[in-house]
Amino acid sequence: MKALLKELPLPNENKKGWPWTHESKLILDARSKDSPWPKISIITPSLNQGKFIEETIRSILLQNYPNLEYIVIDGGSTDNSIEIIKKYENWIHYWVSEKDEGQSHAINKGLEACTGDIIAWVNSDDTFANDTLFYVADKFNLNDANWLIGIANIIDESSNRVGFRNPPKDVTQETFLCWTGNWFPQQSTFWNRKMLELIGHLDISLHYVMDVDLWWKMTKRTSPIIENKVLSNYRVHNKSKTVFDNEKSNQELASWIYNNFILNATNKYDNFIHILHRQIYLQSLIDRLKNHIILGNVIKFWGNYINSYFSKL
Repeated sequence: MKALLKELPLPNENKKGWPWTHESKLILDARSKDSPWPKISIITPSLNQGKFIEETIRSILLQNYPNLEYIVIDGGSTDNSIEIIKKYENWIHYWVSEKDEGQSHAINKGLEACTGDIIAWVNSDDTFANDTLFYVADKFNLNDANWLIGIANIIDESSNRVGFRNPPKDVTQETFLCWTGNWFPQQSTFWNRKMLELIGHLDISLHYVMDVDLWWKMTKRTSPIIENKVLSNYRVHNKSKTVFDNEKSNQELASWIYNNFILNATNKYDNFIHILHRQIYLQSLIDRLKNHIILGNVIKFWGNYINSYFSKL
């Protein structure tokens, strides 16, 4: 295998750095026929993300991983997404553009098509960090892991780092809900085929917390390996689903907690779960008020006024 940077098409804009003019180091160490690099399947669901999808695609291809299966499932984009996908289709193992039932359905289509030993999905506005796939492959091999979580940088629309999202230090059934404000960094979570066969696919009735539901199913099987390494970049922008639809996201999360933990709650964490559910439900109500055409502006005005007042003290 050759490094891909010189083979890939040039980006449309004059951009520099990872993954535009930089690539992951190609590791050519000798691997026996009995222990080759495991196949890694990466799935990218997409809908009208032409502004970001090229960066996503390049961050995956320029891993220079020798046993990569890359799948793009587009939901029928009407912007320039298809043009960009076609630009790189010689390096994409499978892609399709057709109407689907939402993000969960798109990811499931990718899961059905993939054949990898290690699996993950990267949304079309997020990216992998440099050298991620070689690192992940080694960790799965050394630890005999079923799933793994790393750190994700938080980036803005221009790919500037504005923060980070750490995985929890300890993931068990007892601690699963103790860090609700900082769920697993989805972009930095990988699992193997054995786990996929055990837990199945995403719940297509969920549109915001389908990843949380998946992680819970995994946690009930076994705890993940936690890696103190940045594996991906999570982009936050005005049109990202969890930002734009924060109210709906919190409502779905509250409903998910109720259905999975409260209906038949019989353990010592009952009180904590009820408090958590109430907090998330109240947050969804606050978000609804903030989004109200009249009350939202009133809340924003007084919030700015109060912040301005105390900043002068």
